[in-house]
This record gives sequence, structure tokens and C-alpha cells, in this order.
Amino acid sequence: MNTKLIWITQAELKTLVDYNPVTGIFTHKKSYYGSGGKVGRPAGSLCSKGYVIIRLNKKNYKAHRLAFLYMTGKFPENQVDHINGNKSDNSWENLRAATQSENMCNIPSKDIVRGVYFNKKTQKWVVSISKNNVRYNIGSFTDLELAELVAIEAKDKYHKEFANNVCY
Repeated sequence: MNTKLIWITQAELKTLVDYNPVTGIFTHKKSYYGSGGKVGRPAGSLCSKGYVIIRLNKKNYKAHRLAFLYMTGKFPENQVDHINGNKSDNSWENLRAATQSENMCNIPSKDIVRGVYFNKKTQKWVVSISKNNVRYNIGSFTDLELAELVAIEAKDKYHKEFANNVCY
């Protein structure tokens, strides 16, 4: 049995909703069955994970992926990164295509600085980062500030394309 996924096209999307790239808000262009919305009203609602979900043609779509379709004519090949970490901010300047590794750079960390953690057994601060599913163990340090500086340098070396982010 062929279970091919049917995605919405850019042309179809633009007949159903408008997208404001500055605010990141989609609004309904017309009322239709399965949308739950009225003309001119914002489309979508927040899901439990913080993303805006928009129902179109009886299918749910993440708004950030629809923004890519609306602006570029195609869905992103991999993932969409919310640059500021706010999953509901779908303004165009806050979105970029990213691999899973790149997208993981924005995940908040419980560490003092992302990539630095305290090893209770050795009583040292450890610097460790990941890139493309490869873990790089940078070193162990007795001084937290030195470990943080080393983590920042490692970020600049291994994550150059995301140098202005919190990716350590």
C-alpha cells in the first residue's frame, strides 16, 4: 500500500492564509471547513511543546515550517531553528534552516555555560561539546572561569556558522 504524504503547496497555502514576516503571524484569508478560524483572525494555536500549530485542509502543520513554504516556495530540507529560542516567534528574521546538530545549539542548558559541567568524581569542571553527533571532550579544569573560556573557544572552532549563538 502506497502511503505517500500529501503536503500543501505554496500556492494553496497563499489562498488560505496570509503571513506577516515581521510579526510571524498567519491570518485566515477565508473560512473553510477544518480550519476553526474566521477571515482576518490569527491562524493556529500553541501546542504543549510551545510551537504554533495551524490546521489546514484537515492536517496540522507547524507554523515555522509553513513560514518557510510561504517565503521560499518549499519546505526546509531538515529542521527550522528559532534563532532566539522562542518556539512561538515565527517572524522571518527569527527563522533559519538548520540541521539537527545546529538546531540543538539553542536548547537551554542547566550547565553554568553550555558545554561545561561539574564532574563530582574528579571534582573538576569538564568541557565537552557535540557537532554532527560527534562528542569532543575538550578537557577538565579546576577553575570554572577557565573552563567557560575554553568552552567559548571550542564553540567558535566547531560551530563557526553559529558563532553569535549560545551554542557551546
